[in-house]
Amino acid sequence: TMFMEAVRYLAQRAGIDIEVGNDFHKSSTWAERQLIQRLHEVLLATPAALDYVTKTRGWQLATVRSARLGFMPQDKRKLLADLNLPDKWRDVIAKFPAGMIVYVHLERGRLVYLSGRSIEGKRHYNPPREILGERRPYYNHLYSSDAERAVLVEGQADAITFGEWGIPALAIAGMHLSDELLTALRQHRRLFVALDNTPDAMEKNRDIARMLGATAFIPRLPDGVKDANDWLVQGNASADVVQDVLNKARTWLQSEIERVAFLVGLERKDAV
Repeated sequence: TMFMEAVRYLAQRAGIDIEVGNDFHKSSTWAERQLIQRLHEVLLATPAALDYVTKTRGWQLATVRSARLGFMPQDKRKLLADLNLPDKWRDVIAKFPAGMIVYVHLERGRLVYLSGRSIEGKRHYNPPREILGERRPYYNHLYSSDAERAVLVEGQADAITFGEWGIPALAIAGMHLSDELLTALRQHRRLFVALDNTPDAMEKNRDIARMLGATAFIPRLPDGVKDANDWLVQGNASADVVQDVLNKARTWLQSEIERVAFLVGLERKDAV
């Protein structure tokens, strides 16, 4: 609707008469956007879901809108009514558990994947591989492939949280980093690798940074903070504080030097 309003405005300004048709309502692209919008409207109309994203997760409503977060209702008929959607999306909606926040995965403006997180208990959902294929990265609303810097995180909630702070981010969401994705990530002048702030995740941070090379930086989140969203909710981190932490991030090589310095004997010799 917004696109067509812009078209009419430009046409009127240029003195061009355009015919208004409904053919675009039959396109799969329009149907995808309507599905996203309907899922988002369900979230806004469901108090428990809205409380979860704004209070439990700590996101401003503007961030929730920008991320186009949705919510899967029990009755899914209105979501699909009068939409010219491919069978795969109808199958995804049919199998998607109700009562979950819906993360919308967009690539080049097109819907490519949907994933979910329960608002009660720690339960995640990814559609069956035979319907949508392998998992896809989740990009926050600020991310673009030509952004000078971006942050690589583990979960979708962390990517949205960096969006709250005005920083482009993408989440691997449990997927394996393919050579194709690594090549794309190297295009950023600086890529901050900030998976969960746990010993296992820190080891994974170093491995990913090593694969990325000179463009990769490893920021250090405060002690006691599990991940970016925990940093926002529990630590009440501001955008300025986050910017300062990113500014002090170390390269992979610097991080390795610090790690090896505490090793002894043959372990240190092998690391060197």
